[in-house]
Amino acid sequence: MLVLSCQEGARPATDAPGSAGAGTAREPVFADRTKEADYKEARRRLFAILAAGQRGIDPKQGAELGFECASLRTPEKSLAGEQDPLIQRLVADIEKTCAFDLPLATAKAELLVIVKKKKADASASTRSECLGMQIALGDIGGVYASNPDVVEVGGKYATYCPPSP
Repeated sequence: MLVLSCQEGARPATDAPGSAGAGTAREPVFADRTKEADYKEARRRLFAILAAGQRGIDPKQGAELGFECASLRTPEKSLAGEQDPLIQRLVADIEKTCAFDLPLATAKAELLVIVKKKKADASASTRSECLGMQIALGDIGGVYASNPDVVEVGGKYATYCPPSP
């Protein structure tokens, strides 16, 4: 199970991230052998994103990992037609990580900064954090829009980041 956390001291998941080929006794079977390199590279890069996220993220790290996720979209599309369950699992893990887990963790990290700033000084500007939170929430895939965590964070965005005049 993937754990991306904006909490300090977050503990890594006990499983290898995603299980896409991790700890399995076999290698995936490719209908198109030319996609094997895409699989290996996508798997390596996804695991790097997950490892970084498991240590906990701040808004800057979230943005950097977001760029990494964006770069995974090409191999994800390349592998989407493959039928092996290990490959399908990797594609699903990329989708969930990049369209839900990472953006939500980034939005939560921005929210923590906003709350800290407002607690220290009620009139403090949180414009950049609100923009970061807006971008992170916008990166959440439509299929996850009704997830209770997304709804909760979205509601807090509306509370802490009122529309600009």
